[in-house]
Amino acid sequence: MSEKEDYTKDKGDTGAQGETGPQGDQGIQGETGPQGDQGIQGIQGIQGEQGIQGETGETGPPGTTTWGGITDKPDDFPPEAHKTSHESGGADEISIAGLSGEAADEQRSAFLMVSGLLARFQSLIAGNWTIRASALNNNWHSVCWSPELSLFVAVAYSGTGNRVMTSPNGIDWTIGTSAADNSWRSVCWSPELSLFVAVADSGTGNRVMTSPNGIDWTIRTSAADNGWFSVCWSPELSLFVAVANAGTGNRVMTSLFY
Repeated sequence: MSEKEDYTKDKGDTGAQGETGPQGDQGIQGETGPQGDQGIQGIQGIQGEQGIQGETGETGPPGTTTWGGITDKPDDFPPEAHKTSHESGGADEISIAGLSGEAADEQRSAFLMVSGLLARFQSLIAGNWTIRASALNNNWHSVCWSPELSLFVAVAYSGTGNRVMTSPNGIDWTIGTSAADNSWRSVCWSPELSLFVAVADSGTGNRVMTSPNGIDWTIRTSAADNGWFSVCWSPELSLFVAVANAGTGNRVMTSLFY
């Protein structure tokens, strides 16, 4: 071998790996990123049912205002005397039955005032009558009103061919021609049929007459020659009913319209 021996000719085995060195220090944390957009708000929940209402509290005690605390009152008229005076046997006892009584302060009682008002009202309604001239001096026995025709119609049980009279106002009357000179006792109006019907207590088989206007009358055949004294109309039943003061077991007759 030469002076400088060649040591690279044969490479030796790799040596064992050395031990892991200690972990290095942690690096510095990076900056926080920007905040993201806010999410969409959720749907609101259903409202709960209303609770049951609490019980009503007890009624408070009555007021304590005294008679002495009231202003603008009579000096010599305490409530006790006023009450006693109206009781049975009092100086101004109120009679409920008679609607009378004078208050202790000499004012008219409410009962008497109401009674007077009622009497006045009744007088205004039907108590004050004014005489009017009839179309003729026949024996007028029945009258009725037709709101649809604005017409009063009256029938009589005397006269010759003139046992009907009419009026638009109850004041001015016009004589009309009856279908026959029977003793016409009653007349009524049917709005549904636009028809006047009259009944009589005399005649032979003709004790009914009808008219659509109170002027033109047509004789009708009665169910029997009884003394028919009254007739009326039922809109609910579409039925005329008449009653008589004579006849044997047959003093009612009806007429049905459809």
